[in-house]
Amino acid sequence: MTEDHETRVGLALQRVVELFAAVCGAPDDERVAGDADVALADLNQLLRDGTR
Repeated sequence: MTEDHETRVGLALQRVVELFAAVCGAPDDERVAGDADVALADLNQLLRDGTR
């Protein structure tokens, strides 16, 4: 089963929100910050893919 683009974007947004809360709770945790960077990059790519 494949997910449609909107579902992938929604899941990526959910991950960004979860990691935002984690970063707020542990602002000095470099692992959490790195995970947040990856999640934002993934969302950015999905949004770019959706404009083509």
